[in-house]
Amino acid sequence: MLVPAFLQTLEDGDHATASAMARQIVEIAQRFGDNDLLAFGLLCRGQASLALGETSSGRKLLDEVMVSVTTAEVSPITTGIVYCAVIEACIDGCDLRRAAEWTDAGGGRSLYADCALQRRLRDVHVITQHFLVKPDTLTTAGAILAGQDVDVMVF
Repeated sequence: MLVPAFLQTLEDGDHATASAMARQIVEIAQRFGDNDLLAFGLLCRGQASLALGETSSGRKLLDEVMVSVTTAEVSPITTGIVYCAVIEACIDGCDLRRAAEWTDAGGGRSLYADCALQRRLRDVHVITQHFLVKPDTLTTAGAILAGQDVDVMVF
């Protein structure tokens, strides 16, 4: 029940409170040994850290949660949600290298390994079809894919 409240608090801009809520989610998950909740908690902590400008710790937390996703420690639904949220965070921060590395680690590029054009088309399709993508993300991704200079925070 804390995860939706965390998301609203983060969106409202109260990053310090969101960070405290994320830590609470992790504590509850550890207390009950719930790997799915722990994945959500680590994701929330990473998102809160990034929102607070704590780029290095935010990236480490997102990497940590992606390890649990790629090693099948969590359920398929949690895997999908976490994977998409981390990739979106990478795209929002223009960290396309990290997004590509996690996509590779998850096997997402194996079908397109031989053709750069197919990979780009697939990437654009994924971005545009994702239910969590914000309009600004689409604009930024389009500019990057078109080779334009973009003025965004890079973490």
